[in-house]
Amino acid sequence: GFMNLKELSIGNLEGVQDLMQVGCLVTNRRGGYELSVLSLETLHLNLLPDMRSIWRGLVPSNLTSLKVNECKRLRHVFTDSMIASLAQLKVLEISNCEELDQIIAKDNDDENDQILSGSDLQSSCFPNLRRLEIRGCNKLKSLFPVAMASGLKKLQILKVRESSQLLVVFGQDDLASPVNVEKEMVLPDLRWLFLDRLPSIVYFSHGCYDFLFPHLEKLEVYGCPKLTPEYATTSNDLMSAQSKGFMNLIKISIGNLEGVQDLMQVGRLVTNIRVGHELSLVSLELRLNLLPGLRCIWKGLMSSNLTTLEVKECKRLTHVFTDSMIASLVQLKVLTISTCEELEQIIAKDNDEKDQIFSGSDLQSACVPNLCRLEITGCNKLKSLFPVAMASGLKKLQILKVRESSQLLGVFGQGDHASPVNVEKEMVLPDLQELLLVQLPSISCFSLGCYDFLFPHLKKLEVYGCPKLITESATTSNDSMRAQSEGFMNLKELSIGNLEGVQDLMQVGCLATNRRGGYELSVLSLEKLHLNLLPDMRSIWRGLVPSNLTSLKVNECKTLRHVFTDSMIASLAQLKVLEISNCEELEQIIAKDNDDENDRILSGSDLQSSCFPNLRRLEIRGCNKLKSLFPVAMASGLKKLQILKVRESSQLLGVFGQDDLASPVNVEKEMVLPDLRWLFLDRLPSIVYFSHECYDFLFPGLGTLEVCQCPKLATKFATTSKGLMSAQSE
Repeated sequence: GFMNLKELSIGNLEGVQDLMQVGCLVTNRRGGYELSVLSLETLHLNLLPDMRSIWRGLVPSNLTSLKVNECKRLRHVFTDSMIASLAQLKVLEISNCEELDQIIAKDNDDENDQILSGSDLQSSCFPNLRRLEIRGCNKLKSLFPVAMASGLKKLQILKVRESSQLLVVFGQDDLASPVNVEKEMVLPDLRWLFLDRLPSIVYFSHGCYDFLFPHLEKLEVYGCPKLTPEYATTSNDLMSAQSKGFMNLIKISIGNLEGVQDLMQVGRLVTNIRVGHELSLVSLELRLNLLPGLRCIWKGLMSSNLTTLEVKECKRLTHVFTDSMIASLVQLKVLTISTCEELEQIIAKDNDEKDQIFSGSDLQSACVPNLCRLEITGCNKLKSLFPVAMASGLKKLQILKVRESSQLLGVFGQGDHASPVNVEKEMVLPDLQELLLVQLPSISCFSLGCYDFLFPHLKKLEVYGCPKLITESATTSNDSMRAQSEGFMNLKELSIGNLEGVQDLMQVGCLATNRRGGYELSVLSLEKLHLNLLPDMRSIWRGLVPSNLTSLKVNECKTLRHVFTDSMIASLAQLKVLEISNCEELEQIIAKDNDDENDRILSGSDLQSSCFPNLRRLEIRGCNKLKSLFPVAMASGLKKLQILKVRESSQLLGVFGQDDLASPVNVEKEMVLPDLRWLFLDRLPSIVYFSHECYDFLFPGLGTLEVCQCPKLATKFATTSKGLMSAQSE
């Protein structure tokens, strides 16, 4: 019946105790057919709560893949008598089997399984196994006897996780006396070793067996608090063994491990060797997380091929690199450091007793020449990232993010006695595209000392919560404007917030460039602008023209009285999103250009109907001095407006208004917002009309209309004879 069956997947079936019964499920035969597994290559078993034994005498000699999940009564997967027939097995995955005691059990007529000893196994078991994954098997003490390890010649991926009672990966019973078991084991083809959330694991292997992984590329160890190394010697023999053990390692991720004080110990976590092998760093991504005992990362290791370093929650770490190793970091592309409470500096002087702050004069400008991404978060003892002398060497830096570091004074610092030679007064970060400074309460300047910075390719600038980062008023000379254009010609996104002293965008360039007399900001390329919590901002633009602006969001700028002036409206053809909220003094969105102190309300006759032709979303909230959004003459130009939300603005009289003297020409009495989908008016206690005077509005595409708590609103929203939603003035 089943002689040619190659793939079998069964799941979520009650009553199935073994594979012998599976044939009956589909043949309808009460007494058989039992399943033939002679040709079976792939077997997936899932959610079989009554399965106690998979095979019951069946021999799957052609099996290549076995995946078992949530078989909660299963106590073993194989028996020793069938192991020799599993020569084709390539993939073995077992997960969430609550009662699983062992993967391989002794054949026994008694009810209780017996633990299989290494002496019962040939080292040639599973000769083709390439992938072994175990997860959520909480009664499992070990995977295989150590005698089997030498037979796993083709094992490439070994992942073990979330198994609370696992003591070792390779185990040995008390009476085992295996013959011809080497004291040094080699897994010659292992590429990826992953151990995660194994709270009971103590060693990689039971007994005095050393392991070598000559082709290991990725090592990840997390949440194994009892897996602690002893101290190793550093003899020549040991270093030779080390190079044999980890020559191809390209990625290390370790976390939530106690007792690890430096990288020299990491190799011993998994090799099981008490006095070696330390790690060889050949070409490496290194991620260190939750290592409370880590005091020094390298301890003499060279890092010439390090490409990525991420360090997180290493609370005793005081520095990351030393000056003697900086020249070797030529391949470093990504450096991320977060939540390291004791970190005082990224680069420290080599010193046996005490770290010294590193001065710029000790550095060559060619340090970390390939660094592309630098992120620092939550390092509260850090005063600066690098000496300013290093800045000129960061030719490829594209992303620089610094946040939540309470004592940081400047991004680039200078030691007290530094006298750098050939350090230019004007620094260029030629490839920087994204700069973010957030929640840095002590930062007062971008760079300590009198150094100006240029970012010719900066596309995104975000500055929030830096109250001491204030700028003096910039000049507007031709030289300054030329420098400005050199500095910010490609800026596409700008977000600034929670800054005192910033009165307009012209000053923002100084915040980051460190230049007192300029650079004013260029907004020629600016597409997105977010302004938040700027209590001193009175005028956004001051002559700047953001002709490519697509999104403007303004929040809590309490002294701002207008957003745009009439002379710049025609240049805002690309604007798609406009959101203004909680601006207490805002009297109008568009004001007349005026040299006098007082702004004048803009009349509809000053405007062309083609204003904001691409505006899709308009939201106003909490602007209590605003009487209307736009003159009614503008309405006919809002051809693409889809979402209009106005709320919590106590003095608003109408959405579209008209000043007393306005006599707009060619303003139709019936206005159409052809693409409006959603109209929302909420908590507007003074609103009387949708539009000033006798203008009716049609919304042919309106899908959602919400009007809440607008007690004075006299405009009627109704459906016309043609079935279109309209707002009709009384």
